[in-house]
Amino acid sequence: MTVEIRRASARFVDKAPGRITHHAFAFGQHYDPDHLGFGPMVCHDDHLLGSAQGFDTHRHADLEIVTWVVSGALEHRDAGGCTDPVRVEPGTVARLSAGTGVDHAEHSHDAGPTRFVQVWLTPDNPGGTPSYDVGAVTLVPNELVVVASGEVDAPVHLDSATATFLVARLDAGVTLDLPDADGVHVFVATGALTRSSMAEPLSQGDAFLIRDAVGVSVTTALPTELLVWTFRGLRDSRTGESGSTRSLSQAIRPADEGEREIVGTELRLTGSGGVGAFALHDAEGPLPADYDYLYARLGLRRDLYEALVIWGESWAAMPGLPELQTAARVILARLDHECPAYTFDLRL
Repeated sequence: MTVEIRRASARFVDKAPGRITHHAFAFGQHYDPDHLGFGPMVCHDDHLLGSAQGFDTHRHADLEIVTWVVSGALEHRDAGGCTDPVRVEPGTVARLSAGTGVDHAEHSHDAGPTRFVQVWLTPDNPGGTPSYDVGAVTLVPNELVVVASGEVDAPVHLDSATATFLVARLDAGVTLDLPDADGVHVFVATGALTRSSMAEPLSQGDAFLIRDAVGVSVTTALPTELLVWTFRGLRDSRTGESGSTRSLSQAIRPADEGEREIVGTELRLTGSGGVGAFALHDAEGPLPADYDYLYARLGLRRDLYEALVIWGESWAAMPGLPELQTAARVILARLDHECPAYTFDLRL
């Protein structure tokens, strides 16, 4: 068994007016080759929104997005069957299957601030019809309750046959046995765990990432809410291979960074699969078809695909910012690793 502790203080932080997000894994401009995902989990975000704040309409595709509201209430709208707001609050779990692509928005209710935890999974069957589902959850005090799963009955079904999401609300001083599984992700949503053989005490926002978990238990120091994911047949979230996530250190050549000139919003691609140039923003309407080629044909991970989109739109609005230069070099390094048959450059 191996155990990694991911402290809240080590998470990547994004701030915008009315909201703050803590990312557990590499996301957008935040890149860390040692924290790219955990099995099919490619995103684990802890969001805090002010009253009537949130995320305006944005697009997802080929993701299973699971939302658990810790406090307050969240309203979801999308361009499919949820044009009227769907309310998600404590005691309910939401699942968005993005499939071939869906535009949606998420905002806190205007009655007060909202905290929610959202997980993105790579689906078993990409390209499906988008759908949205909210299930009612009855939690039993001091027990783990299944709230979403692709392998057992649950309030919502996931297109991930190896994944199960469980929640426990625990009193102080309770010892909880965790499921035995190839991979177990334990997130302290509220409260704290006492010191154990695995770590010093864990508090709100901290997490355990456990591989080959057998006979593991945790004990609460305070009333605590735990969000637990289990994965069978744990695989690398990027490559699909069994075993630990591979480091990208061998794939990134620091000398390359200085040689690249980041001067515009066009991605140029050359290599064995062909030659192309792709616009990286379109302020007038839907994203150009070029994106479909980059995502579907090259098989980019969704978070890298979206990082390209965000970078292009940011550069169009604020060209030349040093942080955007840095973000571009990170994106190019990741592209080099994920698509080694091609050469990428960002130019006008």
